[in-house]
Amino acid sequence: MPAAVARHGSVTEAAREPHHSQPSASHHLSRLEAATGVKLVQRVGRGIRPPRPPPSR
Repeated sequence: MPAAVARHGSVTEAAREPHHSQPSASHHLSRLEAATGVKLVQRVGRGIRPPRPPPSR
């Protein structure tokens, strides 16, 4: 699911790919983030994009 969100830039569009609903896709993404402790996407307005990489040291 995170790869589909990154490809489409939208949970709604990504949810259509595997035939899930948007709320189900959002819930799945939130649970993955909570379980891993990693932000998988950056939420921007009503869209989503891959997170920015950490600054170089």
